[in-house]
Amino acid sequence: MKQLLFKSLFLLCLIFSLTSYAYIRLENISHTEFEPYTHAEDFRWITGKLKYLGVEGPTWSIIYDPEHNNKFLLLRGEYIFQPPENFKDDEMVVLQGRVKHMEMSSFMSGDYYEVLNIESLDEHNAKAKQELEEINKGKKKK
Repeated sequence: MKQLLFKSLFLLCLIFSLTSYAYIRLENISHTEFEPYTHAEDFRWITGKLKYLGVEGPTWSIIYDPEHNNKFLLLRGEYIFQPPENFKDDEMVVLQGRVKHMEMSSFMSGDYYEVLNIESLDEHNAKAKQELEEINKGKKKK
């Protein structure tokens, strides 16, 4: 009986974690140029410096307020986030996702950022500027 209860509880937790992750929606930010070190009020997008930390394995963070050294450790789902190979330490990035508070280990507790999308800040701003110029050209022709 205890085994059945344990399995049921485990399945409910698994289903909840999968569905809560699935309902996060990415905001369309393609027409928005961002300044470094800014974020949405609810942190659904954030810009900052990507930092490699050698804490308990390959761990990455984003510094979003260097003046106060505010940062998040980065996650992908429930696991430590590993950026694509083209992203480097100290690169300025735009992230989309959400803030999560959890404890990964006794040395790594606090606020994490669950990453759903990552872009280079410079590349994002260049594309946004180009898209805005194309939209404005279309409006002038009408």
